[in-house]
Amino acid sequence: MAQAYPHDLEMEKSVLGQIISNPYKYEEASRYIHSPSMFYSSDHQVIWEAITELRNNNRPVDVMTISAELKPQADDIQYYLTGLLEDVYTTGHLATHANEILDKWMLRECIKASNKIIKSIDHPAYKGIHAVRDIQERFDNILSISPLDKFDISNLIDSTTESVMSGGSNIVKFGLGVLDNLTGGMTRGEISVVAGRPGQFKTTLVVNMVSLLSSHGHRILVFNREMTNEEMMKKLFVIESESLTYSRVRDNMSEDDADQWDDLKPLIRKKYKNLIMHDNIMDLEGTIAEIKKVQPDIVIDDYIGLINVRGCSDDRKLAIDTIMQKYKWIAKNCGLCLIAVSQLNRKVEMRQSGRPVLSDLRDSGSIEQDAEMVLFTHYPYAKNPNADASAKYSVELILGKNRYGNPGSVDVGILGDRCKFYETPEMATSDAIQQGLIGV
Repeated sequence: MAQAYPHDLEMEKSVLGQIISNPYKYEEASRYIHSPSMFYSSDHQVIWEAITELRNNNRPVDVMTISAELKPQADDIQYYLTGLLEDVYTTGHLATHANEILDKWMLRECIKASNKIIKSIDHPAYKGIHAVRDIQERFDNILSISPLDKFDISNLIDSTTESVMSGGSNIVKFGLGVLDNLTGGMTRGEISVVAGRPGQFKTTLVVNMVSLLSSHGHRILVFNREMTNEEMMKKLFVIESESLTYSRVRDNMSEDDADQWDDLKPLIRKKYKNLIMHDNIMDLEGTIAEIKKVQPDIVIDDYIGLINVRGCSDDRKLAIDTIMQKYKWIAKNCGLCLIAVSQLNRKVEMRQSGRPVLSDLRDSGSIEQDAEMVLFTHYPYAKNPNADASAKYSVELILGKNRYGNPGSVDVGILGDRCKFYETPEMATSDAIQQGLIGV
């Protein structure tokens, strides 16, 4: 015997009858009923779809126009529609009845989702963590279907004015002056992409962003997909130190280095108290679940090409499209800034200048399309190590896309063994001399 799903046909008839009787009531009902599938009866689904189509085309909604819209698929529809009108006694409870339809739909979706998960459990490769994540994702999707707020232009004007007058509270500065001047900072609810080929200091730039953003107390969630959390922490210690180098920290610390390390621990604990890092979450479902749990100000993903997406193992383009879509919505819904690190394809290395462009983004055009800004790191010294020695301490940051401004570029300083970016190449060269890394 087929399973009887929760429904209330009388409520469905009441809502349809009230709207046909008073078409202006459609807006009130549509706050709860977002699609025809929310009706249990297939007849009611096609009637709602017809009413929606008529309204979208600015045509009258009445028994005659709905009947004409549905013929010849339902020859007796006029008789049924007239019956709906006869059952209408009042339109005073339309919202209550529409909300009841939504509630019954949610119950049906919960049952369907549960049944799918139960069937999946029988598969040998299906693990407990898969079940938990499936439950969370499916039920989050159901919960996201809530009554739509009525749009009010006056409220929007007031909230926008407040945001502007408060100095742009949805803007988050990176903390590196020349970079903020170039980009204007990040916008909450949107994605910023940092991209480059290996050896172009894109991850080093992201580590510096963690340091600079932590200085302002932001809650930061980092997904380390290439390096471990420990390696990331080593780099942060080096950045915060006066003279530690990454090579010595990794291999051969002196007694002075060890003392300096110990002295740094209280500062690191205090400054990075709002930093959360994961190096063992490799799938998109787990990533999204962690973001929802932590609710950070900033998410940094290094890098998105290593995220596993269920059902997309053989199609990286589809995988990246899915990742960017999910990231776009999570950033918008949670009001966070998301920094996604991406690789570039090899075409950039065949170009004489070696300067990256948007078409060099690997796997998918959705990275370019969905990102608020795309920031490339370009290190000419890697391509031409015989150039002037000062070039070793200079990286070009190229703003390939800027949704709210103009593209451009700026030269900043880099000292790789100090894991550190500087406002200018001259500042990096000066620190290298002071550390004894190069001669005067």
